[in-house]
Amino acid sequence: MKDTWNKVELAKAYYKCVVKLHGVPKDIELLSAMGTTLKMSTAFHPATDGKTEQIIQTLEDMLRACEMVEQVHIIRQKMRAAQDRQKSYADLKRSDMEFSVGDKVLLKVSPMKGVMRFRKRGKLSQKYIGPYEVTDRVGEEAYRLALPPALARVHNVFHVS
Repeated sequence: MKDTWNKVELAKAYYKCVVKLHGVPKDIELLSAMGTTLKMSTAFHPATDGKTEQIIQTLEDMLRACEMVEQVHIIRQKMRAAQDRQKSYADLKRSDMEFSVGDKVLLKVSPMKGVMRFRKRGKLSQKYIGPYEVTDRVGEEAYRLALPPALARVHNVFHVS
């Protein structure tokens, strides 16, 4: 036992080392110091009013809650580690792209199955169209492109990623 343990750590150590291996002790020193005696019984026994069982149930619930909080904390740490690991993998494939006004860029098209875009269908449909000229920088990662009249219904501001 360490001198720096708090109540929760002491309760966990008691539960792990004593109760788990030997069960609940028949004579608890703390109860005798307070002037009470421990009578082992069940809640259905007519000689008791169930107060002891209620206290034991409350203590067990508190111990379970402490264990659950610790498990949730461990799960959150593992989730954070997994997210950081996945982010590091994704960051390896990312690159900072910056364009200036007048540059020519290709526009990525997401092909959909069965939809005919740009005169081709299926495997032969284009993944990129263009090149189109950058006319303006809208934000840190958004650019306005000069699109042909055939793409007049498409919004001309695109995010770069």
